[in-house]
Amino acid sequence: MPGPPPGPPTGPPPGSPSGPPTVPPVGSVHLDAGRADRDGAHGLHFEAPVAVETLAAGDDPADLYARLQAHLDAGRWVAGYLAYEAAHARHGLPLPTGGPPLAWFGAYDRPARERRSAGPVDGAPPPHPASGVTPGRFTPDPATWRRRIAAVQAALRAGETYQVNLTGRRAFDAPHGGFAAYRAWLAAHPVPFAAYLRPDADREIVSLSPELFLRSDGDAVWTRPMKGTAPRLADPHRDARQADALVADAKTRAEHVMIVDLLRNDLGRVAEAGGVDVPALFEVERYATVWQVTSTVRARLPAALRGRALGPALEAAFPCGSVTGAPKRATMALLHDLEDGPRGAYCGAIGYAAPDGRFVFNVAIRTAEVAGGRGVLGLGGGVVVDSDADAEYDEALLKGRFMESA
Repeated sequence: MPGPPPGPPTGPPPGSPSGPPTVPPVGSVHLDAGRADRDGAHGLHFEAPVAVETLAAGDDPADLYARLQAHLDAGRWVAGYLAYEAAHARHGLPLPTGGPPLAWFGAYDRPARERRSAGPVDGAPPPHPASGVTPGRFTPDPATWRRRIAAVQAALRAGETYQVNLTGRRAFDAPHGGFAAYRAWLAAHPVPFAAYLRPDADREIVSLSPELFLRSDGDAVWTRPMKGTAPRLADPHRDARQADALVADAKTRAEHVMIVDLLRNDLGRVAEAGGVDVPALFEVERYATVWQVTSTVRARLPAALRGRALGPALEAAFPCGSVTGAPKRATMALLHDLEDGPRGAYCGAIGYAAPDGRFVFNVAIRTAEVAGGRGVLGLGGGVVVDSDADAEYDEALLKGRFMESA
């Protein structure tokens, strides 16, 4: 994941050319830039935490952020994830019962490994590029999806919300575990904000996210929401026209602008007066299987937050509006009623923060949780009043196509 630190040790990744990759130890967080984004490309691997900080249902996220800042103040790095439901308490929404913690962060003396990335993982396919994954069915089924889209559109027409990011799940078998799947998927489908986490012995989190949630250089914080997806085509001329059509599509532009406005408002809570701008609007990014539309929203930090903005920025903007819709609280409440259960790490955020005030977090889309040889991948997309239910279903499946690419 981008964000170069000063001078940590470097070295080869786990695994060897003659055998399958060695699964990182419990407490590991691997952040990989399989390709550069607009801010550069950098990978950081963290192992052997000196402390672990978690968030249980009912705990105040502000207390977690304070503990993370205390580690940063002591010269440590922190890396981990926030589950989507970590913001439920703040928005007065029901909290999940049981299950893993709503956040997990390791505190580390320094990164175990740093690597610049210009292409697939380690510049070459992994020793065993096959993921071993057998994809299962996407749920809900098409009929249930259509009913949920109809319920969303009724809420849209009633003015209860303006856009809703509806999601589903795709189960899969992963007999070789999450790390083998991660390395194979990233080699075949390089993205700038990939992540692998092993918070405990029995659970792995795998994220093939192309989307930046928050980045800070200590003086400013910015986000790059991703709204608008189209499949890549084999013919180069038709593929280029596909990209042009995507960015010109009226639905895509309307959906995108709503999220940009929401994020401008979110970052305005941590910006100095007049300090929010949109330096890039409606840019098209190319990936192995899809085109994506992005914009950049940037906020200059006031003096009191420079170098210490991690907690305030997460408090203001999490979860990212691109995976909720607008307005945020009302839309999250609707999603809680419609979807089958907690999203978990999917649609949360994964990343790191450094002692000098820098941090980088992805939007945990294209993200799966793996345990006991079984995994669940979250997939979804934004719905507006004129959305076609079948087209939205196809778009969700399209976003999971990387599972079959290795």
